[in-house]
Amino acid sequence: MRPMADDVMLQALLKKQEEMQLLMQQVQGETDSSKIAAIAEVLKGEAAELEEMAKKLQEAANVKPMTGYAEVVLTTGQRDRIKEQTGMPMQSVFLPDERGILAKTMKQMKPSIIEVSAVREAEKLAKAVDAQGVVDALLIETLAQLDALVPQAHEEYGEQLAAAKKGVGK
Repeated sequence: MRPMADDVMLQALLKKQEEMQLLMQQVQGETDSSKIAAIAEVLKGEAAELEEMAKKLQEAANVKPMTGYAEVVLTTGQRDRIKEQTGMPMQSVFLPDERGILAKTMKQMKPSIIEVSAVREAEKLAKAVDAQGVVDALLIETLAQLDALVPQAHEEYGEQLAAAKKGVGK
């Protein structure tokens, strides 16, 4: 089975995170301020790339198709089970329906088929939310380390750090 595009994006994001953590470890042991500044500049670029990757992953999870799909509103029981399984609240799910057959045969469809599709969508959304949380935490950690290691970084990154801390979890 071929990996899904958002799984590939998530793997790339996690790899980028690991690379940044290695750079941060280099900074911790470094005493030469010019090397620290150089690593900090690389980390700044890496953080921007990581944030962009997370945004793309989030966008991929949030895209709701407008045509060729049928929106199916979930029952209370389905919503409860999906939230219990994935941790994500879902009110409805969009199912492919290019020719409108699904919409016409909805009354005969087994609810379990709809629920399986909704669980898959909720899992994708949960991955995107988790990835954004990882990015937020990593950005805050990076900016805080820069602030502590390079005094002049506070002037340049202080506002970003404060904004990042406020934006986490939103």
